[in-house]
Amino acid sequence: MKNSTQDYKAIVESMADMVIITNKEGLISYASPQWEALLGYLPNEMIGKRRWDFMDEYEAKKLQEKFFPYFDRRLPFYLLTHVLTHKDGRRIVVESSGTPIFDKRGEFEGYRVSNRDITNRSLSEDYNIQMKEDAYATLLKYQEVITHTSKMFMDSPFDQLDQSINLSLAEVGNLLGVCRVYIFEFDVDVQTMSNTYEWCSSGVEPSIDQLQELSIDIFPWWMKKLHNNEVINVYDVNDMGEEQINEKQILQEQDIQSVLVVPMLVNQKLTGFIGFDSVLKKKQFQDEIHLIQMFSEIVGYAIGKRNDEHRILDSLQRVKETFKQTIEALSALVEISDPYTSGHQRRVAQLSLALAKQLKLSQDQQEAIYMASILHDLGKSYIPSQILNKPGKLTNIEFDLVKTHSEYGYQVLKKINFPWPIAKMVHQHHERLDGTGYPLGLKDDEILIEAQIISVADVIEAISSHRPYRPAIGLDFALGEIKRLKGIHFKPEVVDACIYLFENGLFHFDE
Repeated sequence: MKNSTQDYKAIVESMADMVIITNKEGLISYASPQWEALLGYLPNEMIGKRRWDFMDEYEAKKLQEKFFPYFDRRLPFYLLTHVLTHKDGRRIVVESSGTPIFDKRGEFEGYRVSNRDITNRSLSEDYNIQMKEDAYATLLKYQEVITHTSKMFMDSPFDQLDQSINLSLAEVGNLLGVCRVYIFEFDVDVQTMSNTYEWCSSGVEPSIDQLQELSIDIFPWWMKKLHNNEVINVYDVNDMGEEQINEKQILQEQDIQSVLVVPMLVNQKLTGFIGFDSVLKKKQFQDEIHLIQMFSEIVGYAIGKRNDEHRILDSLQRVKETFKQTIEALSALVEISDPYTSGHQRRVAQLSLALAKQLKLSQDQQEAIYMASILHDLGKSYIPSQILNKPGKLTNIEFDLVKTHSEYGYQVLKKINFPWPIAKMVHQHHERLDGTGYPLGLKDDEILIEAQIISVADVIEAISSHRPYRPAIGLDFALGEIKRLKGIHFKPEVVDACIYLFENGLFHFDE
């Protein structure tokens, strides 16, 4: 028996065809030496693996569909054509025929398969057509994803752009059949890089947290290629040479077998790269590379858009801060004229903002209310301080003069091009629902909701605080007063919100 086995191997190893023997699980138990010339793998590198471990995912699925009907019924098969992947990534077209192996008791043991390289042979017209149709269908899927990604980025609001980028990585990663897709961005001086986005397939550990603010010097060969706007396509990390030793070591530490890296440009400037890792098996990137480059351009556009938005928001925040400081400086003018009401406008602004939040007004309205309420008594700077600080009761003429502060404030503020109707809010903060307010005698919904909020906050603060003509009356009396005038002077929902805040301890005036 031993001699016959040796004779069989001697015959097999002298043939032009390649032979493999598999066990009943489909694992290769023998591979003839000719495989090294065909695929670049030594026979012992093939032992314990399946035939489709040497194929890309798409080709593996096609072969399984052809082969399993024979395997399930233990039948011989003839001239099954499929595409294997060489160790260097080349595609090798093979034609296989196999017979099942049974022991003396008739138990199935595996297959003996003869394989022939037909890469250079003129393939049949049907096979060529099928190959072209398959390639076209695959490229069409890539194009659909690219188109969808582009539209998604264009339609995404700024605050959803990060989510859209992450979704796009998942789509492309699933389509490519890779294990990890990630984006690295360089700092302004291209001295460090950080992993800013990452998608991982099921069972693959994320690496993003460990890959922050890395020196670009760890990837010298990589960076040289990226600066030349070249794609990095490594089929087998273990075959990387001396020039790539830094990159090879880092990739091996992460168990990466194949990697594709595409430079990412924003406004024609290299700002980072997009990487595609295959961890579970080797993967050859070929026809889809130019579409992945298109994907990189689209992602670069999205990140450029994100960066521009960040710069705009930062500038806007600085402008807002300066604007707020200017408003507060204007507000201070009133306190110079009327030191007894020092802090009044600030406390009214605090309560007005709390009411706006309780009423769920928009962020834009909240900002407007804060600005208007902190300026609501600006017109008092035009009222003589003797009247404002008079300890006794005002005469009718003096009171009429004080009432002009709403008009004076309006006349000053209407000259400023605010993004909100600040001047009108200040003008209306003494108007009342029943038309008994001043200076315009407006009623109901003629009064801006912002002005109605400020009016309630103004009354609460004024009654509960000390004035030159009387001591503080107290918060309880102030709340009772707005309850009494609810629906008459003050909007009911504003009154209810105010009472709710105080009675539930959700607001108190800062000292």
